[in-house]
Amino acid sequence: MHRPDRRINRHLTVLALLLSPFLGACNYDPALRPGTWLPSGVNDANLAAMVANPADLYGNPGSRYSRGSAAAPAVNRLLTDKVKALDPTSTTGN
Repeated sequence: MHRPDRRINRHLTVLALLLSPFLGACNYDPALRPGTWLPSGVNDANLAAMVANPADLYGNPGSRYSRGSAAAPAVNRLLTDKVKALDPTSTTGN
């Protein structure tokens, strides 16, 4: 006597074997859909721009508008454990 679940499994296996040759025709690649971003040579262009000025490969030229001089004293206090206490009137809370 055959159990029903074995019979269903056998039918599904036969069905899968019969349909498997047709699955080879499914060569759908989601990256080829219209509207999907494709690589466009951005990395190569970026590298070419950096190599145009070799100094850019070794460091950032910086900015004219940098406020590093304003932050330097606070960073120095942080690193030397001399952080200023916050003004209690400037904090909010209950």
